[in-house]
Amino acid sequence: MQKQPKYALSYCRVNMNPEFPFKVSGLYTETDRTITELHIHDTLELGYCYEGAGIFVVGNKILPFKAGDVTVITSKECHLARSLTGTVSKWRWVYLNLEKIIYPVFNDSELCDFSRFQGLNFNNVISPEQQPAICDLVSKIVAAGIGTMKFQQEKITAMACLFAAEMHAAFDALPHESSIGESSPGTMQRLNAALEYMSRKYQEPLKSEKLAVLCRLSQTHFRRLFRQAIGKSPIQYLNQIRIGMAKAELDRNMRPIGEIALGCGFESVSSFNRQFKAQTGHSPREWRNKFI
Repeated sequence: MQKQPKYALSYCRVNMNPEFPFKVSGLYTETDRTITELHIHDTLELGYCYEGAGIFVVGNKILPFKAGDVTVITSKECHLARSLTGTVSKWRWVYLNLEKIIYPVFNDSELCDFSRFQGLNFNNVISPEQQPAICDLVSKIVAAGIGTMKFQQEKITAMACLFAAEMHAAFDALPHESSIGESSPGTMQRLNAALEYMSRKYQEPLKSEKLAVLCRLSQTHFRRLFRQAIGKSPIQYLNQIRIGMAKAELDRNMRPIGEIALGCGFESVSSFNRQFKAQTGHSPREWRNKFI
């Protein structure tokens, strides 16, 4: 019998200067390759997408992204990304400890508290169409962190303060979420093999029996744990992935809607239309017209 692959939740410790905890990654190419793990960082992560499109899975959220979007992910949410099939996307990541950077300027300011920017109520992918100031600041923070320049730390500190202020102003109505709940590391790790498989094989017919085997759980236990952690059934989550990919396709290109529907794993255009309307409140054509 072939041994099943093991998938792990990876805890990534980011090495930063303790005196000024800030780091910008090199240009990263995100492909549509097989994803083998979820990961979580020990600090706040910001991302800026230079080109491409796809989906970000953050905890139990599935969020489409495109060029120009930014991501905001705290140290409490496990995540992974996947580009559209047959494509790549290009990113830079910023890692920073806002408390240590902002504290010398504002002393105990609530600007450092990012607890509301996580959990089910927060969309970690932010678009320039909705929040141009935030996206512009993240782009400038990335640029300021590349190479060296005069007053580099001062410039980054000033922009980090502005970024935090813009985030709190834009999402002031969101509740604070000090706890992410059952979807956080322990439970998600037990479901990781199924989540990875669904993100990779979303175009194919999938059965919960197969997913339960991948997680080494009984079908009953798997379905119960999945609903407890994700808040929906495996098929509902799979359809969420498919619709997320479809939204990214509709945002990015003019492929026929029927071709997108079948390419994202739906058996018919009518079932795709029903699911799309149920999840977004719009038809696929209406969604596309928003970005033309």
